[in-house]
Amino acid sequence: MSTARDLGMRACLDLLSGMAAQIVRDPDGDMVSDRDDGVVVLGMHRSGTSAITSAFAACGYYVGREADQLGPNQYNPTGHWENTRILHAHEEVFSRLGGTFFDPPPAAAQLAASGWARALLGAQVESLLVEAGSAPVAIKDPRIGGLLPLWREIIDRGLHPVLVLRDPLEVAQSLHVRDGTPLPVALAGWELHLGALIEFLAGRQVTVAPYARLLADPALVGRVVAEASAHLADSRAAQLRTDHAAEALEIQYHRNHARRGEHDEWLTQQQADLWRWLDQLPPGRQVLEVPAKLRVVRAAARAGARQETERVTLRERRAELERQLAEADRVATARVSAVEVQLSAAKGEAAAARAGQRRAEAVYQALMGSFSWRITRPLRMAKAIRRARSRRR
Repeated sequence: MSTARDLGMRACLDLLSGMAAQIVRDPDGDMVSDRDDGVVVLGMHRSGTSAITSAFAACGYYVGREADQLGPNQYNPTGHWENTRILHAHEEVFSRLGGTFFDPPPAAAQLAASGWARALLGAQVESLLVEAGSAPVAIKDPRIGGLLPLWREIIDRGLHPVLVLRDPLEVAQSLHVRDGTPLPVALAGWELHLGALIEFLAGRQVTVAPYARLLADPALVGRVVAEASAHLADSRAAQLRTDHAAEALEIQYHRNHARRGEHDEWLTQQQADLWRWLDQLPPGRQVLEVPAKLRVVRAAARAGARQETERVTLRERRAELERQLAEADRVATARVSAVEVQLSAAKGEAAAARAGQRRAEAVYQALMGSFSWRITRPLRMAKAIRRARSRRR
């Protein structure tokens, strides 16, 4: 008879066996997963990640139920192609660990919380995979770039990274338009985010998707999707229509443009070097060989990102106070209005009472002055005398 310990040991061995079956080694000897769940689209906010994800969706990648999609707005007129269940899971992590998309929690804090946080994120990904059935998935949320210590195992399990690149000055301009973020602070956030991404992706197979070049050459979009899909099993790949990729990109929504000479004015030397290296990467699948000097994020970039978090926190606090003030004003106005209605009603009732009193007095005076009242006076007096005598008896 097997003991509880034996059963527990057997379960652990089964689990390890299952994990080992999902791990193979690439030609260079690096461990990779043999699962082919789909792609994860990585990139800084306002980098074109929504547009690139829409291209994958147009080709047949599953991004989630329509009810779970973050809808369009004035900054993303065609939608975000972002699953709100994953987004809300990220927001819960930020809330519990004390961070934001611009200034994520330190890696040590994320690893300390990896037990519940990875389970939270992993459950949402697994739910998406179940919904997708045999279709590959495309997962996109720029917050992933700030939570890579938690996402590492999930990505390694079967998601191919797609790195979306956009001119950092255009990213900063877009953040300034959307959020009011000062350009130097937005550039610091870009440096922090891209620094974390290339540190994570160094030495890995990744598909590079340069936003501006894909907009300029629609035929290139299908090629990028096809190369990002090279790890898929034939049964999954056969469902894709990469010729539909270019239909998803709409160049009219590329609304912020960096002009010649502006990089020298706004970018630090580290940011300029980082963008120069990223900009020379060819579109498509490749192994990222990142120079060591670019894998160091400056303390000033972290400080800039933290400054933006504080600014946004103060802005949100001010907005909440203004909301509370507006609500208090609304309630006070409603109460004053109610009192004014009651006062008006009371005035109406008083006026009606005075009018009724005047009518009664007029009737009384008319009665007193009438002929019948005068001729019956002796009878009334006699009746009054009889009553008085009766009382004396």
